[in-house]
Amino acid sequence: MDLRQLVAQKSELIAQKKQVPRWGAVDHTPALKTGAKSFEQIQDGVARVRFVGNTYNWLDSDMDILVPGAAAKSIMERGPKARNLIAHLRDHKYDVTARVGSLVDVKEEQYEGDRFGLVFESDIRRSYNEKVYEQYERGDINQHSIGFRYTKLDLAVNDPSQEEYKAWEQYRPDIINPERADELGYFWVVKEIMLLEVSSVLWGANSETGMLSSEPTVSLAAEPSDDTLRLLQSISETLQKTKQ
Repeated sequence: MDLRQLVAQKSELIAQKKQVPRWGAVDHTPALKTGAKSFEQIQDGVARVRFVGNTYNWLDSDMDILVPGAAAKSIMERGPKARNLIAHLRDHKYDVTARVGSLVDVKEEQYEGDRFGLVFESDIRRSYNEKVYEQYERGDINQHSIGFRYTKLDLAVNDPSQEEYKAWEQYRPDIINPERADELGYFWVVKEIMLLEVSSVLWGANSETGMLSSEPTVSLAAEPSDDTLRLLQSISETLQKTKQ
């Protein structure tokens, strides 16, 4: 990929990324799980669960990293201790029947040693979705994914001749899994989001999004999401036109 062409299209690509909510990219990676098993029944048909929704500085399959503080404004304005507008859903279904539980708390906090990210506590209800409730109870649900809108983001490229190299130098050392960024020479720095919801899913774009429990992590290779592939296809088509 020509990084100079990517930089030239940065504004257009950022506008495209901001157009629609972002969710559901897949990397086929089972969840990270840490600490004690998180399923506390607090009354009949209601249980409190605690899980990671997103790990900051993790390069996901959309070539995004969310940096610490990205959700702070949204939590303050939309969280369960404010307007209570962040939902706990299943499969990113924006439907009233897709509700799984009611969020009790959302925090940007450190977990499992040096990991830092979005940690959720939710009271899940059997009456909302009996099958999902039972899967949480058995420990079958071990991946989560956040739904959000990009608010502030920037491009980082590994090219000292470009202004975007400053972002590469600033954020590249903190990436937990930098191999894909090093291979392609770029990534997106997500500095602020509007957090809409968190969903229980089969696979999340950020693999470190499991229940806070004690089983080991197994990691498989990441694949770009459909949105990322469309963006890359757009860049490729532009490059072909410039060569003609």
